[in-house]
Amino acid sequence: MENILSQKLSNKGVGRSPISDTEKLGDRFVRIAERNLGPLLKVSVSGMMLDNEVTRLAAVAEGIPVPALLGVLSFKGSESQALINMSADLVYHIVDLLMGGNPEVCPMPTTRSFTAIDYALLESVLNVISAAFGQALSEMLGGELKSEFELVDIQQNITNISVAPDNADVLKFEISLDIGEAARGGDFDLVVPLSVLDIVRSSFEKTVSADAEGVKDIWRERMQLAAIEADIPLTAVLHKAKLKASDIEGFTVGQVIPIPSKAPQSVALEIRHNGETQTEVCSTKIGVFEGKKVLKLMTPLNPKLQVYLQNVVQPK
Repeated sequence: MENILSQKLSNKGVGRSPISDTEKLGDRFVRIAERNLGPLLKVSVSGMMLDNEVTRLAAVAEGIPVPALLGVLSFKGSESQALINMSADLVYHIVDLLMGGNPEVCPMPTTRSFTAIDYALLESVLNVISAAFGQALSEMLGGELKSEFELVDIQQNITNISVAPDNADVLKFEISLDIGEAARGGDFDLVVPLSVLDIVRSSFEKTVSADAEGVKDIWRERMQLAAIEADIPLTAVLHKAKLKASDIEGFTVGQVIPIPSKAPQSVALEIRHNGETQTEVCSTKIGVFEGKKVLKLMTPLNPKLQVYLQNVVQPK
């Protein structure tokens, strides 16, 4: 048992992303990010996806230098969090441009610790990147997510944060950005635990299910209204008699067919289905009211028919 457990713990295999086409997702993410970062930085931005892979969080963390600007993203319903890792070079260029730097020149970046001012300036950039990823997910899944990735923390040392267990499987996108006429360059990584993507997909599927139920409710209401307003032909049967085929064949104009004298006292009110099957509604009596021939109900509504009609008018 101990050997089996050791083998399982040493297994380096990783899980499969809940999003099937991660390359397409990454490409869409880059296109949206570069489009939305341009107006924010007031320069042209061009992005390229260098790599996307499913790996372990520990392997990603080992490759993050200090300092690196780390944006922590939460998604409603998930205990784990996503991570944006911006290289020192990218941070330098973005901060310089936001502070009024010349986009036509590309100064040599300097490595330094980041300040509260850097955090404040980069917060809007991190929000744009996280929103771009959420939009890319929405487009890939074919709808609109009810929740969004939210920036909840900014750090510069990976040891100060814990977005997920070290052995968690994560989807990592490595993106390169060229900014401005001088093509200032820098990279950033987006790291999303597969457990977060499971929550995202589950959230979307619930949304789709709710939308589908809404469509069904609308359809059900319209069908109910149509049933309530439908015309139901009623037939009043004064008397039923059986005649031979030869008698019917000999019918002539003016011939009298006798009926019992009590027939007007018991007229059956029926509903005919497809002109063949009859269901008796109730018994009636023929009479006169305000100079018109009328039928007076003499018995309660057929119980089976009453249950059926109640289900049509007020379905459960």
